[in-house]
Amino acid sequence: MKFVSKVLDFANRTIYQTRYLFTTTAIFAFIGNIQFWSEGGLLSVVYWFLAGTFPSFIYSAIASSRFKLLSAIGYAAGIVQILLCAVNAISWSIWDLSIGCRMLGILFGTTANEASGFMDSLANNLSFLAAQPSFWGAVFCIAASVVVTRYISPRTFNISTAILMPLSLFSAAYMSLFAEVGRRNISMTLRTALAVDHVYTSAKHTKIAIQQYLANKSSIPNATSDNKIDNFVLILGESSSLFHWNPYGYGLPTTPRLDALKDNLIIKHNTIPAYPSTRETTRGILTEYESDGHTYEWFKYANITALAKKAGFKTHWLSNQDKISQFMDCVSVLSEISDVSRHTSIISDDGIDKLPYDDTMLTYLETALKDNSAHKRLIVLHQKSSHAIYANNFPASEALFTPDDEKKAHIRGNELSPRQLKIAADYDNSILMTDKVLASAIEILSQTPGRNVLVFLSDHSEDVFDIDNYCDHAYRGKFIMVPQIYWASDEWIATHPDIVDNLRKTAKLRTSSEWMFHTFLNLMGIQTPVYDPTQDVSSSYFNPDRPIYFNGEKYNP
Repeated sequence: MKFVSKVLDFANRTIYQTRYLFTTTAIFAFIGNIQFWSEGGLLSVVYWFLAGTFPSFIYSAIASSRFKLLSAIGYAAGIVQILLCAVNAISWSIWDLSIGCRMLGILFGTTANEASGFMDSLANNLSFLAAQPSFWGAVFCIAASVVVTRYISPRTFNISTAILMPLSLFSAAYMSLFAEVGRRNISMTLRTALAVDHVYTSAKHTKIAIQQYLANKSSIPNATSDNKIDNFVLILGESSSLFHWNPYGYGLPTTPRLDALKDNLIIKHNTIPAYPSTRETTRGILTEYESDGHTYEWFKYANITALAKKAGFKTHWLSNQDKISQFMDCVSVLSEISDVSRHTSIISDDGIDKLPYDDTMLTYLETALKDNSAHKRLIVLHQKSSHAIYANNFPASEALFTPDDEKKAHIRGNELSPRQLKIAADYDNSILMTDKVLASAIEILSQTPGRNVLVFLSDHSEDVFDIDNYCDHAYRGKFIMVPQIYWASDEWIATHPDIVDNLRKTAKLRTSSEWMFHTFLNLMGIQTPVYDPTQDVSSSYFNPDRPIYFNGEKYNP
């Protein structure tokens, strides 16, 4: 009885004095952990509610202190917890991405231009989220907790918290001792702090490892060339969805120039990107790294640029993306180690990159093809392509599609608002610019003597209101698939008939963009120990039954 009395007295002196902070942080902690309990059943719901309540007792106890500084710390910690939980719940609900190392890595690697596009899509997706019943359910829970706290009697509140306290302590202790996921998620504030520390440490170690890698050329695996190619051009697209490309059945002529060249193209269907973001998916496209059995440290694996250089290619990296980010990633490193690295962006007086349209890169492509200092060339063109904000990717004078066109052709045309139809039209017009660049690049290559190959592959896809009112990087259903296109000169085809036949045979098979590294090696005629023919869609040894990973998990169509 004395124990119960002491617990009630403690609740009255501490928790009740800061009851609004307690209830608000508790309910936000529960909502913030939605990714853990939303599909786990009633027991999971109760478990995560009890465990998430434990930090609320700590914040409230500190906030009830007679010392103003200590009290302020308690309130500040609670407010930070509330904000982080809100961010986590919103991010997970919209992008299936919660606060952690992945999110922070993407955030810290984002440039000013990318941030502007993100903010534009964020406005769209917040309105999408606000239309969901679950959003209003969360709002109701928050409002109800505040109302109940206001009108509940002190005795009832103290008895309730006294009962809740040992249950919460037990759940948190059990979670800490027996669940790895629990130790990191008892408090969203603690979780974020651990993630920040991990990302900071990882970034520091990554830079050191990359510097060592750049300095130690002998660590690059042996690579030789069969000398049966003159130019290999890889065009990396951005945020391009094959469901908005005419060759894949879209209702608008978004690729008229490529359509005219279709007899000379091999169009690859069913390509799954490894992740819905550029920095994560490009490490699988451009290096030996892949999700199946490899670590996150992509820089420990062979990359296409270093192998090409060792095999005697002169390497050119031509980019219409921002050059500077907070951390070095695969794209920035491969750009840096290329023999020639050119970025079309222009630094303005305010220090922000101004990106021209992608067709500006065609001049650089022509220059690279005329570089006679080497007999073989690897040329990478990294497009801005269809990155948000879509309207920034093409001149208004070249806009062909209108909201009226989208109303007829878009899969959800009759459900979209005028503003959404305009955004969809801008997206399709950005694909029209990509079509112009690809067709022009093919024309330039066709007029360049020699054995030439061009491959187009988008880093990830974009969901432009195709499923519901969400508009951003695609991570759901079939809409994650990206376009992939091959072209080769007659001279190259004449010396590689088997490869061409294999590309045609595998054109409809489901493949991962992480396997393209090995395909590129074969197309370039590079022999190296890291080459795996079972991951090469141009090889007769290709294994289509290998597991495919998307967003860190085995892909299930």
